Amino acid sequence: MSNAIAITGTLDTKEEDIDFIKNRIQERRDQVMIVDTGILDESKLALPNRSEYLAPVEHR
Repeated sequence: MSNAIAITGTLDTKEEDIDFIKNRIQERRDQVMIVDTGILDESKLALPNRSEYLAPVEHR
């Protein structure tokens, strides 16, 4: 039985680190969900869980 693991982080500044962790989890055949809490540029990873969908932030 595989586990479901959520990774929460800022892809705008830590994308490579989060991708590394995601790959290690997937090697164990566990499921991964990444929640991007970054507010800067969009990452290269295609994610349905971007911060604007979770908690919209008003930029000033």
